[in-house]
Amino acid sequence: MKTKTLSSLLTLVAIGVLWCCGALSASAKVEGERYYVLTNVHHGMTLSTGGTAAKDSPLVGEAYKKGSPEQLWQLKAVGSDAFALYNPESNLAVDLAIQSSKGPLLWSLDVSNPNQQLIIEEEGTNFRLRAASLQRETKYLAITTDGKVMLDSEKSNNTLFKFTETTLKDIQRPNRAEWEDEMVFGINKERGRATFIPYATTAQLQVDARYKKPGWILSKRNSSHSMDSGSSSMLQMLPSATQRL
Repeated sequence: MKTKTLSSLLTLVAIGVLWCCGALSASAKVEGERYYVLTNVHHGMTLSTGGTAAKDSPLVGEAYKKGSPEQLWQLKAVGSDAFALYNPESNLAVDLAIQSSKGPLLWSLDVSNPNQQLIIEEEGTNFRLRAASLQRETKYLAITTDGKVMLDSEKSNNTLFKFTETTLKDIQRPNRAEWEDEMVFGINKERGRATFIPYATTAQLQVDARYKKPGWILSKRNSSHSMDSGSSSMLQMLPSATQRL
């Protein structure tokens, strides 16, 4: 009896261990359209635009700065197994520039561009980013201890990254005119709603003879809470704002 009890307990423990491992593995997954900060596991340098929004500019590795829009990257799915890295602040993406001697740089987002396609290889709770377009050789995105962003053919310390998920709300955006900020698009804008005729109470709506007729909502002439803009009203067209009443 004791042997059976011990065996059952060991089975439960084993199941628990497997479940925990599965949960940890699942938590390490990254997903398209979400936002991340990419920091090297071994020396702490973080992938950044360096504050520029100019195409063809080199990527840089910097010390982590909380809330920095320069270090924010959105994963853009490319097919079923690859991603592009897009920075919304600069409106540019990581381009590996594989055929160039410049090294990884910033370029306009184009998920069909092989230079922007990365395979994210899971390694425990961390990741490596491998060039998806290369078949006969392997190249990984890397950051050196002095902040140089490059391609590395080895799985070195410079190629292992921690992905920290974040949101746009956590980003400290620089002060600038609202009309220059592409993230601002609805100042004092009310939420969308269906067209309706206002009534003070439900009872007033239900006693209206038009309530039981098809298309009643399109007629506004007899509502005490509406005005027909086609009739005589206070609406006026003036040649100058100085002539307003």
